[in-house]
Amino acid sequence: MWLLFALVVAASDTGRRIDLDWGFIEYGKNEVSIISTVGGEGDPPKLRMGSVAGVGYGAHSWNRVINGVQREGVLFQGKQDERFRADPTNPAAEFTLHLNNGGGFEDRNMVRVLEIRSDTIELLGVKFTREELARLKAHAAIDASDLAVLH
Repeated sequence: MWLLFALVVAASDTGRRIDLDWGFIEYGKNEVSIISTVGGEGDPPKLRMGSVAGVGYGAHSWNRVINGVQREGVLFQGKQDERFRADPTNPAAEFTLHLNNGGGFEDRNMVRVLEIRSDTIELLGVKFTREELARLKAHAAIDASDLAVLH
């Protein structure tokens, strides 16, 4: 990710596009785009992150800037499945969403609201296994027209 931003900074102030062998990067005002001109289906452009240590692979954070200081509001994180923390070579992964609860900008106010693993989904503290979700889907039989009454 930092390479992408370094390329943007290194480009001339008048340029809004950096052409590369595999596509281009466009930037302007408050947006950056990665456009691939190679590959086929199933090989979209990627923004990769990685870590050589710890359980965290990478994260995206959306922040409010107050007096020049970034204050975290939303955090998406990809990391090793916490159940396999003792084995750093285990590839099992999880995806988490943390939201600020409004109690301040300290880490303790970032609340995990969603956790997705290969066999479970936990939403607001309620955990569902793959089998439980299949049973819920089979019993719900809700389609879009059923949801129209909620509006």
